[in-house]
Amino acid sequence: FHRDGEAAKLSENGFQFLLMETNAQLWYIMREYISSAEERGVDPTDLISFLLELSFHTQGAAYSLSTLTEVQRVAIMDLMELGLVKLQQGRKDSWFIPTKLATNLSSSLSDSAASKEGIVVVETNFRLYAYSASKLHCEILRLFSRVEYQLPNLIVGAITKESLYGAFDNGITAEQVIVLITHFYMIHCYIDTCSYALFFFFVR
Repeated sequence: FHRDGEAAKLSENGFQFLLMETNAQLWYIMREYISSAEERGVDPTDLISFLLELSFHTQGAAYSLSTLTEVQRVAIMDLMELGLVKLQQGRKDSWFIPTKLATNLSSSLSDSAASKEGIVVVETNFRLYAYSASKLHCEILRLFSRVEYQLPNLIVGAITKESLYGAFDNGITAEQVIVLITHFYMIHCYIDTCSYALFFFFVR
């Protein structure tokens, strides 16, 4: 995000981050976390080893914090903020519980099967129908389209000149909008040839 006065806006880099698959987003954050390890007085090698070890833990199982080194304890607190682990406090001991994100750390960055859901339809008049129950999808669509209403499994809106200009003002490019519609968390995208050509010409 960047700020223009008091209003926070999504930057082009931020929008590009949203286009990444979940595993790619996770490892992007982890790379930044690891690269800053030395500034915190932590050996990056130890941190990488711990993250890989964590990825082979059992999701939902409780592991005692007493078995961790001081560096690993600090890392666990950071990972809790990122949603990779949960902490459980006891009277005499405390435990960390790996979440699905943690156990997916070792997954391939190209594995997108688990992240794709829903169908988006764009008509020749630029009416948009997104079959998804995700609130995130709805908010992403608002970045470049006018969302008119949202049903439990359907988002209805339209891509207008005003909504696109608003996206461009926020640093979102025409190419990114097209990538979002055709790839981001969607199994299929039905856009006929005429509509696609008109849309690409329109946003250029």
